[in-house]
Amino acid sequence: MTITGTNLGKASAVVFGSSEATSFTVNSESSITATSPAGKGSVDVTVTTPGGTSATSSADQFSYAPAPSVTGVSPSEGPEAGGTSVTITGTNLGKASAVRFGSTAAKGFKVNSGTSITAESPAGKGSVDVTVTTPGGTSATSSADHFSYLPLPTVTKLKPASGPVGGGKTVTITGANLSGATAVKFGVTNATSFNVISATSISAISPAEPAGTVDVTVTTAGGTSALATSDRYKFLPSIGKVIPNAGSTAGGEAITITGTGFVKGATAIKFGTANATSVSCTSWDVTQPTLETTCTVLSPAHAAGKVDVKATVNKVSSPKTAADQFTYS
Repeated sequence: MTITGTNLGKASAVVFGSSEATSFTVNSESSITATSPAGKGSVDVTVTTPGGTSATSSADQFSYAPAPSVTGVSPSEGPEAGGTSVTITGTNLGKASAVRFGSTAAKGFKVNSGTSITAESPAGKGSVDVTVTTPGGTSATSSADHFSYLPLPTVTKLKPASGPVGGGKTVTITGANLSGATAVKFGVTNATSFNVISATSISAISPAEPAGTVDVTVTTAGGTSALATSDRYKFLPSIGKVIPNAGSTAGGEAITITGTGFVKGATAIKFGTANATSVSCTSWDVTQPTLETTCTVLSPAHAAGKVDVKATVNKVSSPKTAADQFTYS
């Protein structure tokens, strides 16, 4: 610290309260640089010269700031990318000048009171100590100040990777860092339910969703899994009945097809390899997943034999079943 005053040139002692300075240097008649000794509370700093000892006053007071301490960090974990709002509790935090997560400064912090600070975690990895620096020093590390960075979850496989638009399919999600999952989504829709089996496996029940392909994501305290080709799940339309289920090879017959997932104006129907014509469909309602939809079509011409009738909506097609067969004769 720098002490300023008058007649300081021949100083023989600098005292903080009743304790002598650790060391001091006389810079001039008006300036001394001194290193404070250990102490507590507020004390007078006095200088002694051959002319005597300086009188005490409010101008010479020096306050010892107690060291800060961190007694809690909440939440105590967050994603490696940072950005978690963390409440730090402790003592003597009121004049904080720095908050660090390990060796990295917090992205920002706000002193709420002498016992509370809100800080934003920076990017990091592993488990680190959260420390606070004030004029009283830097808080000592302890188990109470630990913050753990959680790696991002990943989805590497879905089994099966497709199911009906009506949902209800049990899907095994394989990946990494899946422990503590708080959400599983099929596209933007939450799974009907899910069970975390291990850090690498989750069992989820698919929700009802319109026909098409969606990404399955997992959210943990470490964040939400990045989108990848390995997490794609197909919601398939289905055909439950073809009436009549037989007709002439010349085609041109009115056929009624019932099933789920059809969309008015966006459904294509094939008989084997030939496209049906005059396709007119009702639209499936995701809020009524068991509700059947209907397409009325004209059968295309086709060689004699048995074929599968296929419905395609949003680039996904109904699976083959015994119920979708049509016989040309």
